[in-house]
Amino acid sequence: LDYRTISVTGANGDPLIADRYGDVGGEYASNDVEMFLIGAIGSIGRELTKPNSQTITNSNFGSTTNTDYGDRNILGAILAGGTEELVDRMGDRNDDRLAEIAQRENIMYIPRGTQVSIYINQGFSL
Repeated sequence: LDYRTISVTGANGDPLIADRYGDVGGEYASNDVEMFLIGAIGSIGRELTKPNSQTITNSNFGSTTNTDYGDRNILGAILAGGTEELVDRMGDRNDDRLAEIAQRENIMYIPRGTQVSIYINQGFSL
């Protein structure tokens, strides 16, 4: 049949709008939130391991640097060091996932129970 022979529309002739099967918006958002959280944890770790103070003295004979780290912050070190490697790996993994999502075919469907109107625009024989 020629595509102009039959028209399928929504109820009352309104446009019939299909839904996408397997909507990927949530997958994109999930990847972004995951990377955000790991990056934030790493930033917390770096903040916890920053020196309390640093003094740089310049003179005619050279310069000296005195850094006070205070008490060691093992948790901060674990967070900072652990997330650096993790962020790189997760970034690569997310890139692979997003590439796979982009390759998926678009499958559109009309949800069960949607009212439709079918119009025969011209005669045809089967």
